[in-house]
Amino acid sequence: MKTLAIGERYNAPLWEPNGCVRDSFAVRVVMGFYRTGHRRRFLRSVGIDWDDGVNLLWPHPSPGTWDAVEARRVAGVVLQDVSRYGRVLLFGRRVCDAFGVPFEVGSAHGRFVPLPHPSGLNRMWNSQSTRETVRQVMVETSGPSDLKL
Repeated sequence: MKTLAIGERYNAPLWEPNGCVRDSFAVRVVMGFYRTGHRRRFLRSVGIDWDDGVNLLWPHPSPGTWDAVEARRVAGVVLQDVSRYGRVLLFGRRVCDAFGVPFEVGSAHGRFVPLPHPSGLNRMWNSQSTRETVRQVMVETSGPSDLKL
């Protein structure tokens, strides 16, 4: 079973492709979501891993800048390609809102699994019970091909 991770956006210099590439799921996957680095290592340490990752919005230099209307529109685009994934990780309340999924950490809604935003500033990750809840839901939603021997 393949897993897709969906985040908000990178805080980086403003960049957005033009034309038909703008709504390309493949381009969003290439842009990725925490493909490497210390946050990816942290998420793996609490049992979270994925095959492909996308961000709903293109990079923007201002942290916290969010366009809920655009995020909902892009969520609709992503939903067209989500059927190939057995599990879809939604990182943060705003991403859950864009997909219309309740932000309930520790629960799964079909193939969608709400998780806390992965930022190091998110205090939810400081709680041992949150980390254990996340580990548990990741095990409960894993398919046979996710089991590592």
